[in-house]
Amino acid sequence: AKKAAAKNRAAAKKAAAKNRAAAKKAAAKNRAAAKKAAAKNRAAAKKAAAKAKKAKQAEKKAAASKKAVLLKQKKAAKKAKLALKAKALRARNAAKKVAAAKKSAVLKLRAIAAKKRESAAKKKAAKKAKAALKRERAAKKRAALKEKADAKRAVVEKKRAEKKAIRA
Repeated sequence: AKKAAAKNRAAAKKAAAKNRAAAKKAAAKNRAAAKKAAAKNRAAAKKAAAKAKKAKQAEKKAAASKKAVLLKQKKAAKKAKLALKAKALRARNAAKKVAAAKKSAVLKLRAIAAKKRESAAKKKAAKKAKAALKRERAAKKRAALKEKADAKRAVVEKKRAEKKAIRA
C-alpha cells in the first residue's frame, strides 16, 4: 500500500507538472493569438480611419467645387444682369438723344417758318406802303392837272365873256 501510494503521488506530481506545462503553453499560445488579433484589428481600424478621412476630404473637395461653381454662376448672372441694365440704359439714352434731336429739328423748322412768315409780312407791308404812295402821287397829279385845267378854263371863259361884252 505504501508503495502504491508513493507511486500514485509520483504519478499525480508528474500529471500536475504536465498539466502546468500544457496550461503555460496554452496561455502563451492564447497570448500570441490575442496579440496577433489585436494587431490585425489595429491595422483594420487604421485602414478604416484612413478611408474615412479620404472620403471626408473628397466630400470637402466636392463641396468646395460645388460652391465655386455656384459662385461662378452667381457672378455670371450678376454680370449678365449688369450688362442688360447697361444695354437698357444705353438704349434709353439713345432714344432720349433721338427725341432731343427731333425736338431741336422741329424747333429749327418752326423758327425758319416763323422767319419766313415775318419776311413775307414785311414784304406785304412794303408793297402796301408802295401802293399807297403810288395812289397818293397819282391823286396829287390828278389834282394838279385839274387845277391847271380849271385855271385854263377860267381864262378861256373870261376871254369869251370879254368878247361877248365887246360884241354887245
